[in-house]
Amino acid sequence: MNSLLFLKDLQINKAVVFSLSVQVWAIALGPLTVIFLGWYLSPDEQGYYYTFTSFNALQLFAEMVLSLVLVQVSSHEWAAFPGGNDASLERKLEKGSLSRLGSLLRFAIKWVYAWGFTFTLAMGLGGALVLGWSPQTGVIWGLPWLLFCLSCGVSHLIAPFLSILEGCNEVKSIYFIRFLQSAIFAVFILIGLRFGFGLFSLALAQISKFLIGIFGLVFSHRKKLSDFIRSRCDEEIAWWREVLPLQWRSALSWISGYFIFSIFTPIMFIFHGPVQAGQMGMSLTIISALDGIANSWMQPRMPELGVLIARRNFQKLDRLFFKILRISLWVIFFLMASLLGAFGILRLYGFSFSERLLASVPFVCLVLQRGVGAVIGCFSSYLRAHKKEPLVAQSLIGAVLILAFSLLSVREYGAIGLSAGFLLVTVLFSLPATILKFFHFRKEWHRD
Repeated sequence: MNSLLFLKDLQINKAVVFSLSVQVWAIALGPLTVIFLGWYLSPDEQGYYYTFTSFNALQLFAEMVLSLVLVQVSSHEWAAFPGGNDASLERKLEKGSLSRLGSLLRFAIKWVYAWGFTFTLAMGLGGALVLGWSPQTGVIWGLPWLLFCLSCGVSHLIAPFLSILEGCNEVKSIYFIRFLQSAIFAVFILIGLRFGFGLFSLALAQISKFLIGIFGLVFSHRKKLSDFIRSRCDEEIAWWREVLPLQWRSALSWISGYFIFSIFTPIMFIFHGPVQAGQMGMSLTIISALDGIANSWMQPRMPELGVLIARRNFQKLDRLFFKILRISLWVIFFLMASLLGAFGILRLYGFSFSERLLASVPFVCLVLQRGVGAVIGCFSSYLRAHKKEPLVAQSLIGAVLILAFSLLSVREYGAIGLSAGFLLVTVLFSLPATILKFFHFRKEWHRD
């Protein structure tokens, strides 16, 4: 009983458990993946591996923006839902809500098919230009890159189904599916490396992730998805007026964080070659776990926050948010200290693994930046739950500052220039700007 109360105080439910499981699984298999990369790939191949994944991160960025927008919009529609999950959808939802959710899903499917094809083509051509920039290393990357791009495009197609279901309070089951996808993806990476697939392992893992997602949707949610798709078109969501403005604003807003964080490896690849790009990629992979675990409390509660906002229950909204914020801050500080401590031990005792990572100064800068970025993410999530995106201007300014600093400093200062510039812009500009806007818009939006 005491254990259950303790978990409740920490705001840990099944959705948080599954969200944490994705991150814990990644952390648990991370060192093993690194070992396998060291055993089965050369330093040059490791550079290509992480450059592949960096380009995939750009597609994941687009998918994530769409997913967040769909969760926000669908959760506000689901606010018309009075309770329980046992009656038919037709009886549960107020008139028009089911029709609007159905129209949202149908248009999202069309959008993803068109956007997925365009983005996959652009990623393939852009990646080929960057990968072909490096001097001849003997690494055969053409066919692995083609198959990886195609597999990423296919994997992108199930995003709208998962996101709209999450917004409709199917949080636990959707996070369980995502946990299974993460686990299967990591396992197939290891299997591919072990049996000599090399760079082809990434395409193999992407296809396995897609198949698990399809199986989870068909097995658990085929009835609800069928109701959405076959719903009558009595009332529709106007995508171009209600969704697209939020989508493009969210995309621009995320640029200064996710996008910039993901282009460091290609920049290092171009200016300093595949070996240093591999060090950057491996360091970013390890550090990104900090952000993922810190978000494991906030992200699963986004649909709930959206419902509370739609019902204008602002007191309960603020109690829930600030409770989650306090927990997230403690988790962030603990993870930063643990990660820096582990890195210090590796350096102090001269473990060979540390040679695959960045030097001390850029590594520490990136850890600190991710910690501050996670705090910014908490405040940003609260604002975005209102189905608004007020952080566009500051995000674009931050992105321009970081990109300019990076391009001016990378040739001479390498990873130190990239990481120091990223940290300075985040601490001196992004954090104070976000906090000021949080208090300003919270007061403005919650007026009676």
